[in-house]
Amino acid sequence: MFEAGREYTFRMVEEEGECTFTAEVAEVALPLIKLASFMGSPERIINIGSLNFVSAEIRPFRTAEAKAESRRAWDGLINTGADEA
Repeated sequence: MFEAGREYTFRMVEEEGECTFTAEVAEVALPLIKLASFMGSPERIINIGSLNFVSAEIRPFRTAEAKAESRRAWDGLINTGADEA
């Protein structure tokens, strides 16, 4: 069972092979899961009934403030890296 607002680590098979990523679930309409945009990635919808879906592991709960702090830190890294280029 997935919960909107919670973060999960997903394992999926894509063209490049198996990949792992962490994302927050924005909406659940089984078998579809809408993932929130984060760290520059667009919103994404995955089908957990697909053969490409391997697994999902729930992440420890983080408050909205902790999530916002992570986003600010990430934005700072991205902006710093862009200035150096």
